[in-house]
Amino acid sequence: MVTPKHIAPQPTDPAHQSEGSITATLNPALAAPLTGLPTLHGPPPVGMERRFAPVPAGQVPEWCKLPSPRERCPITGASRSWILDQEALGQVQIARVRQPGRMRGACFVYVPSLLALLRGALEKGEKGGTK
Repeated sequence: MVTPKHIAPQPTDPAHQSEGSITATLNPALAAPLTGLPTLHGPPPVGMERRFAPVPAGQVPEWCKLPSPRERCPITGASRSWILDQEALGQVQIARVRQPGRMRGACFVYVPSLLALLRGALEKGEKGGTK
């Protein structure tokens, strides 16, 4: 099985596969090669430990948490507001997850979409924002 270079390798435990995965919802073309739990940069939020797998050292995760206000993305160095602006333009995919009965949830950035945006800007030779 060949996996695209922009997707982190996934564990192949069939017990963790789900038909309605968030990856299939966001980008059906990328859902086929993924097996197991999605990888996440850093520790998962409380109560979501069983939904994410830790990323092996030296590899890019599939998801990372949206940075807190006044913080930067640990993978790209992008600010929270810039990432949210790019999502509003349809350039970056973000999943908002809230457990039943909870008031607040967590926002996760789909790293391949963020890296594809940056790679596209680099290939076009753009300087500044993407508008």
